[in-house]
Amino acid sequence: MPAEVGQKPKIAVAMSGGVDSSVVACLLAEAGYDLVGFTAWTLNGPGKCCNDALINAGRVCQTLGIPYDTVDLRGEFAHYVMDYYNQSYEAGLTPNPCVECNRFVKWEALIDYTLNTLGCDLMATGHYGHLVHQAQTTRVYKAADARKDQTYMMARVYPKDLRRTIFPLAHATKDQVFAYAQAKDLPTAFSKESQDVCFILNGQQHYLNSVFGPKPGPVVDMETGDILG
Repeated sequence: MPAEVGQKPKIAVAMSGGVDSSVVACLLAEAGYDLVGFTAWTLNGPGKCCNDALINAGRVCQTLGIPYDTVDLRGEFAHYVMDYYNQSYEAGLTPNPCVECNRFVKWEALIDYTLNTLGCDLMATGHYGHLVHQAQTTRVYKAADARKDQTYMMARVYPKDLRRTIFPLAHATKDQVFAYAQAKDLPTAFSKESQDVCFILNGQQHYLNSVFGPKPGPVVDMETGDILG
């Protein structure tokens, strides 16, 4: 932990509704830290980042006996992630929405909420990465579980935000996390993982069609460039 927060900082645990952040909350609670769990509300409707996440995270906090809060970041998510995603495809580029979400939503917005609304000193997450807090900077290193390492997705997170972050799972493997959750009988102990883009529920092609729709234009020969009609 960064030296400036002291030995027993108040910690906000970013709860995704999955097993990783649930285990983080349990580990820190057992270590005696003053905690509050919270979840970012990023989308309307069903899905991992919406209703399910709020319900599951709330159940875990209730089980652990720690307070639970939510923060409405639907506007930020729509602007920094979904608009960016749509505009990138419209321009013929390949977007990386998770990198932008980490930078602007999961870190910049949540660190601000952690410090200024919840009155906490640090934010803990269930990410697989290793942070080394030095005197003048914070460095990101790979997690012990190379299969689950998420440091690539943190490449654009501001150092000032990482400075107020801890990764309690830095030295854990996914198998150990599941085993711990099951041993503690956490509500999310058998939750399934998702590798999909959270706001795309029915496939990318369906999503892009719903955003852009069909557009009229000439029929072009791809080999010659001739307009056929």
